[in-house]
Amino acid sequence: MIPYIDNTINKFPQLIEETSPTPDADHLFKVRKEDEVLLDEERAMAFHRTVAQLLFLCMRARRDIQTTVAFLTTQVKEPDQDDWVKVNRVLQYLKGTRSLTLRLLIDNLQRTKWLINASHGVNWDCKGHTG
Repeated sequence: MIPYIDNTINKFPQLIEETSPTPDADHLFKVRKEDEVLLDEERAMAFHRTVAQLLFLCMRARRDIQTTVAFLTTQVKEPDQDDWVKVNRVLQYLKGTRSLTLRLLIDNLQRTKWLINASHGVNWDCKGHTG
């Protein structure tokens, strides 16, 4: 999946030079309706394409970005400048952790354990996100 991550980062119109320690900031679920500046058609299409690539990536190999990508998929209809910054942050995180792989381990066949990350009631309509 490393070539897929590199391709996603390289096809993004903005150059990703920095890295980020996390895929999202503390303002991920904040949506500003006042003073929003919608993206132009070209950047909106690039945003949509990148979110679709991230959605494929988070389902296949990078579960650590799933919560962030789930939120970004709700913004593809009318992305604004704030959403552009958020997708940029995910790409910075992927650039810094591109060699991080999904590992499945078995230590006890009698007990199945899943660890799931969830955020409840974080949207304006009180819906949550799981990852």
